[in-house]
Amino acid sequence: YNDYGLKVVTALDYLADEFSRDEGYDGFRSHVVPSISVPFHVGPYVQGYSSVSLLRTDYRLDDTNDPSSGGDIDDTNDRTLPIFVAGLSTALERIYSVDEDSWLRNATSWGSTNQDEGLVRVRHTIEPFTRFTGIPDRDQDDLPVFDSIDRIGEKRSLAYGFSTSLYGRFSSQSSISQRNEDLIGQPKVLPGTELLSSTRDTEDLRSVAGGARVSDGQTRELITFIAKQNFDILEYSRDRDPDDNGLSDVDTGVYLFPTPQFALGFESTIDTEAGKFTSWSIMTNMSSDSGHALGGKWDFVQDSIEKDALINQFEGSAEVVLTNQLKAGVYSRMDTLRGNSLESRGALRWYGSCRCWHVDLGYGQRANPSENEVLLSFTLHGLGDIAQAVRVDSEDADS
Repeated sequence: YNDYGLKVVTALDYLADEFSRDEGYDGFRSHVVPSISVPFHVGPYVQGYSSVSLLRTDYRLDDTNDPSSGGDIDDTNDRTLPIFVAGLSTALERIYSVDEDSWLRNATSWGSTNQDEGLVRVRHTIEPFTRFTGIPDRDQDDLPVFDSIDRIGEKRSLAYGFSTSLYGRFSSQSSISQRNEDLIGQPKVLPGTELLSSTRDTEDLRSVAGGARVSDGQTRELITFIAKQNFDILEYSRDRDPDDNGLSDVDTGVYLFPTPQFALGFESTIDTEAGKFTSWSIMTNMSSDSGHALGGKWDFVQDSIEKDALINQFEGSAEVVLTNQLKAGVYSRMDTLRGNSLESRGALRWYGSCRCWHVDLGYGQRANPSENEVLLSFTLHGLGDIAQAVRVDSEDADS
């Protein structure tokens, strides 16, 4: 114990991939990442952390032919890359009482199961944060390129922003935890209904799929707004691009949770110089008292060069409770620009009589790469899951 909450947190991550390709180099790649983090706080005012990670990547190739150059690359190679991250944050808050006839109290009591819950107080929080990331320059031209992890460029950047939230405390909240588990948590687990994927990097932003944050069984999140921006220190100091001042577009997100059964979110990326949106997403999740659920997400991303739609797609999910032990779910993702289906899945979930385990059986189709998939998953609550997916490539490989 110490006055500043200082402690040392160590971690060791390991990731291994085996790449097999018809043409070009393939083989084995492994990442070993030891890290040390030191969190701290200065009284109740400021909290922060600093961490150092060492990314060690090793390659052992079976085929060394490089189709792009026509030559061969080394069958063994490695890379060691230190990564430094530090962050600071603080929080301001104020508590207000809520009148019995307040519109906010009425809005948070929608639905038959919420009539016995009265909003008595709200807590408003403002939480600014900043985070520095530093990665030194390393020559990686001789390494194979399987995906984006094989090329990690030099980086010195400062991310900053804030979030502001409104939390409500209710007079009777005995059943909220159970409802969150049954009506909001399960759609994240049922194959085909997870809507957490995003078309852009929105670290620090969130999704409505997980529902509102609940603490101590009586306090629930009602609304949250997040805004963040990134400042590229390298670009600003070296001025490699005269048209780039180092400031990224601004990522924003607003999320509404009036009741445990309904959520609505809007995320956007704003070009501050042009004063317009370059991307946006609208998402919603809703459920009934009996456990039926609907979810949807619409993504739009603008092409930075052509200034027209680069991505315009909609994904939706639905769950139906058939019996006390059986639930069905469907999921679909469509390209609204071309009017074709990108992915679709369906699944059945069977619960044990004790509700301590469940089995999922599903079938799905994907357009790119063209494949069919059969999924069988067994989950023992509290321990994790054992899942097996069997993919069958379609004959139409060009779709």
